[in-house]
Amino acid sequence: IEDALEGVTLTLQAKTETDKPETLSVTQDITGMKDAVKAWVDAYNALQDTVIAQTKFTPVKPGEDQNATNGALIGDSTVREIQNKLKQQLTTLQPQGGEFRILADLGITQNAKTGKLEISDTKLDKALKDEPGKVREFFVGDSDKTGFATQTRTYMKSLLDNIDGVIKTKQDGLDSTIKKLDTQLTRVSNSIEETI
Repeated sequence: IEDALEGVTLTLQAKTETDKPETLSVTQDITGMKDAVKAWVDAYNALQDTVIAQTKFTPVKPGEDQNATNGALIGDSTVREIQNKLKQQLTTLQPQGGEFRILADLGITQNAKTGKLEISDTKLDKALKDEPGKVREFFVGDSDKTGFATQTRTYMKSLLDNIDGVIKTKQDGLDSTIKKLDTQLTRVSNSIEETI
C-alpha cells in the first residue's frame, strides 16, 4: 500500500485475526535534518578556524623577525572579502519560509567574539518538529536563486570554480607575482655577478 500515508509504503505480510488488530505508529524523525544542519554549521566553523589560522598575526618588537606562528595570508583582502560575504549571508533575509527568514530564526547564531556559529538545540528542534516544510523551504527555496543553502552553494561555486573562480584568480595572480620576482632576482643576481 503506497497511498495510505504520504511517504510511507506498507508491505502486508498476512491477514491478522479480527480480535487482535495490529497497531501502526508513524512518528516524526528529525535526526536526518538536524544532522544535515549540524554538518553545515561544523563546516562553517572549520572554515573559520582555517581563516583564523591563515590570517593570525602576533606582533613583535621593532627589528625582530616575524613570529613563526603568523598565518600565510595576513592582511589578504580576498580572505577578508570571503569572510565578510559569508557573514553577510547569515543575515540575508529569505523571502520564503514563513517565520524563518534568517538563520537566527532557526536558533543558529554567530558568536560575536569567535565568529563561529552556535546552535540552540531547543529552537532548532522545535522548528524541525513543528514546521519541517518551512525549514526545508528556507534552506532550498526554489533551488535556483532563493533559499539559504542554494545561495550559499552558488557563492561557493563562484569561489571554487577551477577556471575563473575568485580563489583560482587570486592563485594565478600570486603565481604571476612569484614568477616576476624570480625573474627579477635572477636579473639582480646576474648583475651582481657581472659587477664582481
